[in-house]
Amino acid sequence: MTLKLVNKEGETILNLENFSFKTINPYFIKDRFQKKLKTPNIKVFENISILQEIDFVIYAQQINKKQTWAKRQKYELHLRPTESPVESGFIQLKKLPLNHLIEIDSNNSKVRLSGPFVHPTKSQEWRDY
Repeated sequence: MTLKLVNKEGETILNLENFSFKTINPYFIKDRFQKKLKTPNIKVFENISILQEIDFVIYAQQINKKQTWAKRQKYELHLRPTESPVESGFIQLKKLPLNHLIEIDSNNSKVRLSGPFVHPTKSQEWRDY
């Protein structure tokens, strides 16, 4: 097998003839360096006050009809750390909207927001706290 490395302009940087290698599973490399998570201990909360304990806040961003994915949706919710800068058009919420939940994984120190106005999949990615 020949191994040939080229730069952006297409010029050959390295050319190795009769190059042989063992194939490895790329996921093994990723798993080897990835932080091992503990067994999740997920607790669900309907009260926004729990976020104050872990220094997170919920913001609502107004969106137009073309950006919606749920019926009667007028805004998209975002979960952010308290110290993160606020962009224009974001309104901090004092109360959790109807049909929305806060999920906290206490074993892995992660938090996420779930509900119809959060994301088309109805839940955000887990965030570290």
